[in-house]
Amino acid sequence: MFCGCLATGRACLCTIRSRENRNMRVDAHQHYWQPERGDYGFLTPESRTLYRDYLPNDLKSSLAACGYDRTIVVQSAPTVAETLYLLDLAEKDQTIAGVVGWVDFEAEPTEFDHQLNCLLNQSRIVGVRPMLQDLPPDYMLQPRILRNLIVFAKIGLVFEWLVYSRHLPFVYQVMEACPGLKCVINHLAKPDLRDEAGVLEWREWMSRLAKLPAVACKVSGLFTESGPEKPSEEALKPYTTFVFEQFGEDRVMFGSDWPVSLLAGEYEEVVSWTDSLVPKHWNEAQRDKLYGGNAIRWYGLQDKL
Repeated sequence: MFCGCLATGRACLCTIRSRENRNMRVDAHQHYWQPERGDYGFLTPESRTLYRDYLPNDLKSSLAACGYDRTIVVQSAPTVAETLYLLDLAEKDQTIAGVVGWVDFEAEPTEFDHQLNCLLNQSRIVGVRPMLQDLPPDYMLQPRILRNLIVFAKIGLVFEWLVYSRHLPFVYQVMEACPGLKCVINHLAKPDLRDEAGVLEWREWMSRLAKLPAVACKVSGLFTESGPEKPSEEALKPYTTFVFEQFGEDRVMFGSDWPVSLLAGEYEEVVSWTDSLVPKHWNEAQRDKLYGGNAIRWYGLQDKL
């Protein structure tokens, strides 16, 4: 049975529930929040659709309709309290396979090591994400931060890069300094579709990063980054095609970025739009990697599902 996203004129992954013995599907990037908790600087009454509670029960029907079993929930506030809040949700709701939280990379070494030890006691933690997009591009190269990042790289959790194109040269420098760091670039590093020169730089540095085997990329956040108009497949496809070619079938993963994605369309539409950008020659096994298999492997979810 097809879902309402056929209004776009395409069949989508929402037919997947009719298949038997299918592989598990994991949405590798979405959020939950409650504005009254006060941790979210970007959430204000002017945030329109986003300024309300978004919790697991709000997403479950869409996950089921599109054949998704689990999600990776990513922090939306740079606080330890946010991480603990999401871990508590994960303990209560089986659709949450893992949590990408936050630690203070500016902390003194003793305090930072303590924060890491506390994280390692949490069964649902799979990674951390400092919110770098609003920080100076070379922020992570500060000596104390770099020291803490080297320590973090040793524990095996995933580090997530929430960055713009201008950060990418410094991301590469960090990866050279921390060769053991396992990481994921969020939202294709948010290339600016309106800046031709910036896109050339984005392509150069994404290509360099893709040559590092410890770097993966989320195909996520595309539709809200593309501007206030409805997303255009023609405008986005050169970027997704480039990422699929550079990172290959084993280091890309789908993320809805829900509920931020609601600014562009419903969950079912985001799934359908994303599917239209996948290389036409990819077979079912390759698509299964994008839609869950790579997230399960990259985040070590095998024992959490």
